[in-house]
Amino acid sequence: MTPRRLAVKALIHQEQAGYANLVLDAELKKCDPPMNTRDAAFAARIFYTTLERLPLLDYTIDRYTKKPVAKLDAPVRAVLRSGLAQAKYMQVPMSAAVNESVRLTRALAGMVNAVLRKAVVTEVHEDDFAAPLQRLGTYYCLSPAVAKLLYNQYDEEAFAMAAAFYERPATAIRVNTLRT
Repeated sequence: MTPRRLAVKALIHQEQAGYANLVLDAELKKCDPPMNTRDAAFAARIFYTTLERLPLLDYTIDRYTKKPVAKLDAPVRAVLRSGLAQAKYMQVPMSAAVNESVRLTRALAGMVNAVLRKAVVTEVHEDDFAAPLQRLGTYYCLSPAVAKLLYNQYDEEAFAMAAAFYERPATAIRVNTLRT
């Protein structure tokens, strides 16, 4: 089983019911033969990146599908979400993300290909959302309760706080002078 297929299976399973960490662990344990560490880490990254950015992924995909994302079949929904997450947020080349996503959905290859190619190049800006709670909920991918709490307590500072959630921390390297 490929890491992408495992991530899609885990996304489908998690959507039905379950805690993300338990679902992913269960899917990894089902693999026969067991997935190597590198592939398991890649599958986990796809899975968690997709869940982390779900509202923004759905918003972007909705712009290019005839049906809303929520009404698509679960496998197609999971493939579209994970493919877009790979291309937009994981530095996976667009061609690789799209081609591998198309392979996962043979029957709907044309639709998946078209939607992903358009969605990947679409830039969604913070200004696209007029309402502050919608901006926090969709653009910054916060739950409605967290968005409301942050906005009520911090007003305009809530946007900077939400943006900071997605900044990568600086990597620091320290030399142990006792050993070198």
